Amino acid sequence: MLGTVIRLGIVAIFCIVVYNYFFGTSSEKANSAKIFHGVGVLFGDVKDLVSTEKDKFDAGKYNSALDKMSNVIDQLKDHANATSDPAMQNQVHALEQKKDQLKNRVQTDESSGYGANGGKQATDKSKEAADLTHQLETLINETQNLVHKVSPSDN
Repeated sequence: MLGTVIRLGIVAIFCIVVYNYFFGTSSEKANSAKIFHGVGVLFGDVKDLVSTEKDKFDAGKYNSALDKMSNVIDQLKDHANATSDPAMQNQVHALEQKKDQLKNRVQTDESSGYGANGGKQATDKSKEAADLTHQLETLINETQNLVHKVSPSDN
């Protein structure tokens, strides 16, 4: 219901801007032209953002972050094994599983056209990059929480 109201509002605004662009007074035409120019700039910026994220993905942005996370998780695993803390070992194991899932997604996306050949649409690429980034940030936060439990004096 709310989505329908929002869509109708957008269509109404679009119709008003187009009407003013062709049939409005000179000031209405100028305002409409500014709006069209602003929308063009916005879409150009979105295109640049998607292109930049794709380039970062191709350059291994997510791979290097996952490699860094692997090093931290390995250190936590060594600490958990040294202290023989089963709760910490379980948490480290859960972090390893999440990291492995993300790594598999990154590798799958690279081999299925998200990488240099770019087989997916730009919106799919940006959604996938945003989702991977969010999941990676979640993994980093969970790892940081575990690190703070291990060394609370470093806070």
